[in-house]
Amino acid sequence: MILRPMENTTADISNELAARITDAAHHKNVLLIYQKNATMPELTYCLVSEILNWHKTPLTWICWDEPANMVKKRLDYFGCTTNSTNIIDTVSNIANDKHTIICAPTNFSPIMRNVHKLMKNGEHILVLDNPGKTGIQNSGTAFMKFQSTLLNNKDPSVTIITSIESNLLGTNMQKLLSPQYDIVLHINEDTIQLKDPTEKKQITYSIKDNKLILEPLFTSNVSKINDIFNISPEETVTLDKIVKNQIDAHKEMLM
Repeated sequence: MILRPMENTTADISNELAARITDAAHHKNVLLIYQKNATMPELTYCLVSEILNWHKTPLTWICWDEPANMVKKRLDYFGCTTNSTNIIDTVSNIANDKHTIICAPTNFSPIMRNVHKLMKNGEHILVLDNPGKTGIQNSGTAFMKFQSTLLNNKDPSVTIITSIESNLLGTNMQKLLSPQYDIVLHINEDTIQLKDPTEKKQITYSIKDNKLILEPLFTSNVSKINDIFNISPEETVTLDKIVKNQIDAHKEMLM
């Protein structure tokens, strides 16, 4: 990934972090475990939008939380729509078009069949939107089997993003679920924490004008930025310049 210096250093850092997360998530299995006070599901839509901006791929959204009509409105608002977007609705019984498929929330066999049918051509983004609402609470063992089969047998060119509210996951369930994903992000009110919650790899986030704004907790400390993802020496030099420009700008404001 090549970094390009910009005049607006705050926007530059945010854009680079978004690009870095997008690049890391592409073709991977990503689990978002979020607290009740997190800005969800908006953050999920923003992340999907970022991936779609870089990789124009078909999108399938399985909703356990909101009905298809609400999902469609959010997809439009956050710029997530593609020429091939399908919704598997387990919340309502209304299918307004051929791109909406109705399934029972814990009847995982037809959900799996439809997923495989929709993703048969490879390159794809699949979103599991809070299966904890019904799938885990009502049928935890069946859901674990479903998601294990899904993750272990997916095409390498498929990106899977699963978001689950943390209080719907017991300790044992989280221990079983998390290791099956390539990337686990813990989402709080205003921070995104990578990997284990005890690690200090955090990014602050906010959503403004339906866009995701990201910053390291200490943007003036380049080591904090470097620690978020492994980056090359060339990228480190560019980030050093970005941070220096930001510090110089703050100094000018204080003079």
